[in-house]
Amino acid sequence: MEDWDCWGEVLSGGRRTKCAKVPIKPGAAFRERFCADCRARGVFVHSSRLRVVMCANLPSNKHTNGVWNEGEERWPPYRIINQTVSSSGPKLVILRDATTAPLEGLAEMPQSGWLGFRVGRTLEPLALQPFAQRPPSQSAAPTLIALPMAFPVAASDP
Repeated sequence: MEDWDCWGEVLSGGRRTKCAKVPIKPGAAFRERFCADCRARGVFVHSSRLRVVMCANLPSNKHTNGVWNEGEERWPPYRIINQTVSSSGPKLVILRDATTAPLEGLAEMPQSGWLGFRVGRTLEPLALQPFAQRPPSQSAAPTLIALPMAFPVAASDP
């Protein structure tokens, strides 16, 4: 990844096509690493790359110019989200690559499909139900609804 890539494009697995390059300065706030479109419309990640954190000794995100945390023996490259004090619901992990392998301290998402996230101090889950087939069109802003504390069980894989 180049330092100028929008993190929304990277975290979505390259599914976004209209992300503008974002000038990243050392020490930039998390939200400043996303293009204006991602900040306005949200970021969508497939559940096959998401896990729910179940462990108490959660590593923290590294404060570097890169998206992914690497070097954690028990997990492949990842990003912890929904982990700030103001976040509601469980802490989540986005994996760089989809896997079906069990990962220590992480549980699979209880639903399948695309999940929407709002960009703020972290990524916070917004869609009440996952998008079963694909994320919404980038030409139309999706309606995003805050998740309750527990995730609902819903649709099957695309």
